[in-house]
Amino acid sequence: MVTLATAIDQILDELEDVIFNDAPSGVTVARGEAVNPMPRVPILWIYTDTARLHPDSTTLREVWELPVMIVAVTQGKDPKVSQAQATTNAANARKAVLDTNHLELGYVNFIQSTAFEPRTRFPVDGDKFTAGALIEITFTVKE
Repeated sequence: MVTLATAIDQILDELEDVIFNDAPSGVTVARGEAVNPMPRVPILWIYTDTARLHPDSTTLREVWELPVMIVAVTQGKDPKVSQAQATTNAANARKAVLDTNHLELGYVNFIQSTAFEPRTRFPVDGDKFTAGALIEITFTVKE
């Protein structure tokens, strides 16, 4: 069984691969960590939130819940078209992840969608639009 740090790294690697392989041509996929140089839009960002220890954990195994946000960013002069494309990109990335078999990682127990935010205008740059899907990944490690 893997350690917590290794599991999180492998989960993020698999998420990036699954989303990249499903993304439309020309869409960049990047993790929310420091990226240099800054990728151009359209892009699908992968961000993590704080992993939480599940109450079913024992001294022999820890069950973790890792929230992951997939954020699609598009840019264009036509708000209706750009907003719709951001929503479509985020929804398709969400579906690609949910359709995997536990990300092909034996320690991943469950993947579920917990929220979806469609069609939001980027606050700073008026011709950019975002949409996001929140997914929670439950996995088990031995620490």
